[in-house]
Amino acid sequence: MDKDKQIICPVCGTAIPSDAKICPHCKETLWSDEVPEEFGGGSATETSDGTPPPMLGEIYNRDFRPDPDMEPEAETERLLKIRGWLFLFVLMMWLSIVRVIVSMLTESLPTPFLLSNIAKVGLMIYALVCISRVGSNVVFLCKSLLLITLVETTCMMFGSIQLFKYYSPDVIFFVVKIVVSILWLGYFNSSAQVERLFPTEERSHSTVDVVIVAITAILALVASYTILSELQHVLI
Repeated sequence: MDKDKQIICPVCGTAIPSDAKICPHCKETLWSDEVPEEFGGGSATETSDGTPPPMLGEIYNRDFRPDPDMEPEAETERLLKIRGWLFLFVLMMWLSIVRVIVSMLTESLPTPFLLSNIAKVGLMIYALVCISRVGSNVVFLCKSLLLITLVETTCMMFGSIQLFKYYSPDVIFFVVKIVVSILWLGYFNSSAQVERLFPTEERSHSTVDVVIVAITAILALVASYTILSELQHVLI
């Protein structure tokens, strides 16, 4: 082979010397003295017509050069991750985090409620981080958060009804919150976007996820029990 000539590496597309056995750019092995067994085996240097042997990249048909007119698949997928109803859910979680933090800073909350709010904020932030990474535990975390909110809100609604004996504005707020939580649970069970981003067969959760959810749920139940106990004392 003429050393002064250049060829194009079939893997990275770089111009390289025609006698180079390894591409100096991508380090791919281009020439070999032996043809792979799946392609018949034998010597790659024995050619009857005097032409150079095939490059390994040509043998394997390995042309990985990207098409400049096509957007990379990973970039396209990244842009499609959070949109529509899922984007609205993420926005609502951020608003909930801000609301809970403001209430903790401006109101004098009993210790059970303070601990419960801290745990819920931590769970929401953890869920948001997992959503941004398209983690396999996202659906588990979001459903758990919605169930905790549903149970806690239901307890507070019945407590408010016992205290006021009629549907106050607080009760209406609790009812709306319960309905919204149920609707979001249905969304995570039936949404095509959720299934596309978090396929059912790929969903999983770790022991750490279970511990975080369990702590948040226990603190929420303790807070709910506290308010119901206080209401019973007031009514008595």
